Amino acid sequence: MQFTRMPKSAFYLLISFWVFFQPAWGFCTLVKSEVSDNFVLEQEYKIWKANGTKLSNTLLFELLDYYKKQSSWASGFKILFRFDQSLLSNIDKKEVLVQKALIDLMLDFPEKAIEVCLGIENDSLSYNQRRLMTSVLLVSLIKTKDYRLSQTKFENYIASINNEKNLNFDLKEKYRQKVIDINNLPLKSIKKARRLSIFLPSSGLFYAGSPKKGFISLGLQLASTGYLALNILFQNYATAATFNLHWVRLFYIGAVNQSNTLVKNYNEKLLSVEETKLKELIFEFLQTTQKQ
Repeated sequence: MQFTRMPKSAFYLLISFWVFFQPAWGFCTLVKSEVSDNFVLEQEYKIWKANGTKLSNTLLFELLDYYKKQSSWASGFKILFRFDQSLLSNIDKKEVLVQKALIDLMLDFPEKAIEVCLGIENDSLSYNQRRLMTSVLLVSLIKTKDYRLSQTKFENYIASINNEKNLNFDLKEKYRQKVIDINNLPLKSIKKARRLSIFLPSSGLFYAGSPKKGFISLGLQLASTGYLALNILFQNYATAATFNLHWVRLFYIGAVNQSNTLVKNYNEKLLSVEETKLKELIFEFLQTTQKQ
């Protein structure tokens, strides 16, 4: 009995070794990560040893650069915030938060960027930190469609900068007018397109501004409905209940969903043009203040 069980045991043992050494399961990658962990541990030890000196901040930001190269943003900022209270100066703490807001915006998390910026906007920041924080905040507000608040923050920032009054007034008026324009855009309603497509098949596509797709969709729905009616007329109930009914439902629901997508794309194109104009005004003002 023991002899007959040996092949099975050997087989299971070989399978276990094979699974253990497969990179897809992540076991072998542990060897590769030891080098990275060693660098992080050595760097953290140097930071701890340099506690209370200017060198600690330099080492800390070197560690952040390492995480940036590894594309491990979350790990890098966790390290920074862990050492934040004990090592970083007040200016460096604010620099970390401003950089975090910028990275949140770049990674397409504007809501998180807004949260960070609003949390430090009343703190004492350097001139460059204030400029970067304001630009990140304004662009994030535009991306979240909060144009009115972006106008308020833009005017507040202009008021805090010593600049030519005529230029300030012109930029405020331009920005205010762009916000009015963007709020008065002739956007189309997704709900209306959906209701039209539900009660009048394919009419939502015409409303979305795509008559070509509307005619094609209407033709497909009429053809499939006509074929369904013929099968019912000739008592081919099985075909009508399965194949024909499936295609009628497919073309009908497809027209409804396509009308929603087309209206959404139409609105995004209109908004994108006006949002770009708002961003251009922001960067125009930032460039003029930088020159001065």
